[in-house]
Amino acid sequence: MIKSAPTISGRMLLPLIRRGKTINRAWMELQLRGTSVDGLVLDLGSGASSYFQTMQRGADAHLLRVDVCLEAKPDFVTDLEDLLPLASGAVNGVLLLNVLEHLYHYEEVLCEIGRVLRPGGLLVMFVPFLIAVHTARRGGFFTDDYFRYTASTLHRLLTGPANFAGPVQIRACAFGPFAAAANLIIPELRFGWLKATAAGCAFMLDDVLRQLRQGREGVSRSEWVIGYYVEAIK
Repeated sequence: MIKSAPTISGRMLLPLIRRGKTINRAWMELQLRGTSVDGLVLDLGSGASSYFQTMQRGADAHLLRVDVCLEAKPDFVTDLEDLLPLASGAVNGVLLLNVLEHLYHYEEVLCEIGRVLRPGGLLVMFVPFLIAVHTARRGGFFTDDYFRYTASTLHRLLTGPANFAGPVQIRACAFGPFAAAANLIIPELRFGWLKATAAGCAFMLDDVLRQLRQGREGVSRSEWVIGYYVEAIK
């Protein structure tokens, strides 16, 4: 069952931003803290660590990390665009955090996730939206950056090709245009206090902008979405 999430304010993110997180990563981490998992959970594209430890975990919850990079020392080394080495309905949960934008055959990947999840299993996913093109080279493997997804696209992918029959809940990390701009700038800033200051100023300016726009008829509504957090039941 998917629980409703409490509202996350910009102020709640500042301690994590001061420690070096971007706005979208800090917001994602707070979302994960409110998400419950149990049984066997796959972290696809986990790298050397996993956000699994930040989640609410049942007594039977245990993790398998899956990554293409041998240096990350995952439990399984495999290309996520290949078939997963697991039986159908073998797992209770799947984490796919900041990974889907790096997968060219994204529909096939989501269908494969749907295959290995048991009925009633949970997919937890985060995808960035307003973010710089980001690539990485780890050893001999190059991670490219291919796509950005809106909430409508994610919902259609999950309820269509991937065949998720349960609730699909999509939450937007969206504070306003100043926060969206600050999220792009923060990685370029060296000091934690400076990152938090930039974010704090952006949150205040977005609050002012919302107050100025209140009651104005005919004003177009733009969503300055930094990323989307998805919980989908198979």
